Amino acid sequence: MSAGDASLLRRAAIAGLLLLLGWCGALLLIEGQGIGLADNGDGYRVLDKAFVPRAASIGDPAPGRTYPMAEIGENELRRLVPDSFSALIAQGAALAAKALGAARFDIAWLTAAYLALFLGGVLLLMRALPSRGGKLAAAVAIAAILLCPVLVGYFNSPFEEAAVLALAPGWTALLLGTVRRRIPPIWLVLATTLLIYAKPSMVLMLLPVALVLWREPPRARVLMLGFLVVVVGLGVMRNQIRYGVPNAYNRVFDGLALSSAAVSTWPERDFLARRGVQQDRLGRTGFADTGLPESVAHHWGSPYWPEMTALPREEQRALAVHGRLPAYLGTLLRDPALALAVARESWLTALRADYRLHYLYPGPLAEVWAWLLARLGHVLSLGVGLFVAAAAARRAVPAALLLPLIVSPVFIVVADGYFEFEKHLLPYLAIGMFTIVAAADLLLTGCCDRASAGGARRAGPDDAASGPLTG
Repeated sequence: MSAGDASLLRRAAIAGLLLLLGWCGALLLIEGQGIGLADNGDGYRVLDKAFVPRAASIGDPAPGRTYPMAEIGENELRRLVPDSFSALIAQGAALAAKALGAARFDIAWLTAAYLALFLGGVLLLMRALPSRGGKLAAAVAIAAILLCPVLVGYFNSPFEEAAVLALAPGWTALLLGTVRRRIPPIWLVLATTLLIYAKPSMVLMLLPVALVLWREPPRARVLMLGFLVVVVGLGVMRNQIRYGVPNAYNRVFDGLALSSAAVSTWPERDFLARRGVQQDRLGRTGFADTGLPESVAHHWGSPYWPEMTALPREEQRALAVHGRLPAYLGTLLRDPALALAVARESWLTALRADYRLHYLYPGPLAEVWAWLLARLGHVLSLGVGLFVAAAAARRAVPAALLLPLIVSPVFIVVADGYFEFEKHLLPYLAIGMFTIVAAADLLLTGCCDRASAGGARRAGPDDAASGPLTG
C-alpha cells in the first residue's frame, strides 16, 4: 500500500469516527434533553405515509414517542406514494419496521435519518471548503444548528422542513464542487431535486443552480435544467392540489392586509402573537386600495386557519378566487404602493421576527438561545451585505447564491401570507447560513486569485466558474 493510500485510509477512518461520534452525540443530546417540536397538524403529511392514523398523529413528538401503525391493507393507495422526501424516509422506515414485526412508528427513526444526512453533508462541506477561515465559518453554522434546541428540534419532529435542514450542508458542498469543476454537475441536480422534493417552496434555490449549470455544454445544460423545470412543475402542482385554496386566501386576506398595516412596526414579533390581535387591530385599513368587493370586507385581516375551514367548500373557493396569482398580481400592478408595502413589510418583519417558535417549542430555552433566535433575522442583513460585495466585485455565482435568502421573505408572503411566517422562513435562514459561507469562500478565493497575479485576472477554477456579472 502506498503512502498516499495509507493517508487516504487514515483520513477516511477519522472522518467516519467523527461522523459516528457526532451522530451519537446529537442523538444523546436530543433524547436526553427532551428536545423536539410539537406537531401542530402539519406533521400528518409525513406520518400519514408511515401508516399512522390521523387521530394518533397530532401531539408532541417527545423523545421516545411512538405512533400506532395501521395495517397496509387498510390504507388507501395514495398512502403508498410518498409526496415529500420526509414522507419517503418515514415510509421506508415504517415498511422496514413492519417487515421486522413492529406495530408502532418511532419518531427517532426520522431523527436518525436526518442526523445522518446532516452530518454526512457536514463532512462533504468541510472537504469542499479549501481555507481554514471557510471551515471555521461553516463550523459556527453547524454548531448553531446542532446546539440550538429549536433548530435541532426540527430533527425530532415530523415536519417536512426538517429534511431541508438535513440536506443544507450537503447541497452547499455539491454546489461548491460543481462550481470548481471537481464533481460532475449531475450530483448537484440530484441534490436540488431532493431539496425541492423535501419542500417545494425551496424552488428559489434554482437561481444559483441555473447559473452554475448554464456553464455546462448546451446539450447537458438543456437536459439538466429541463429535468429541474419538470421537478418544479410537479412540486407546484402538488402544492396547488393540496393547498391551493388556503394559500390563495392567505396571500390576500392575511398577506396584503398585514402588509398594508405596516406589520413590521407592531410590537408582536411572532406569528401566534400577531394572529391574536391582527383582525381587531386592522379593521378596514388598506382594504379600499385592493379593489376587492365589499362583500368580503369582513374577512380582511383573517388567516385561513382555523376560521375558514368551517365554511362550505364552495364559499372557500369563491374567496380564494381573489388570491389566485393572476388576480393577486393584477392587484399589485394596479397599486405599486401596495406592491412596495408587501416587499418592504415582509422583509422588515423577517428581520425583526422572533424565531423561538413558542407554540411549537414550549420547553425551557437557555437565555443565550432565546437572545440569538430573537435576532436570527439578521442573517438576512449579512446576506445583503455580502451580496453587495459580490455585485461590486462582479462575481456572479456568489451573488446568485445569496439571492434565495434575500428574496425568501417576500416569496413566502406572496405564497401564503404571514401565516406561520417564522416556521416557513427558518429553513431559508438555516440554508442561508451555509450559502453565506459558500459565497464568502468563492468571493474571497476570487480576490486572492487577482491579488496573487499582481492585479491581473487569473482564470483559476473558481474564477472561471464564478465569472463576472456582465460579459
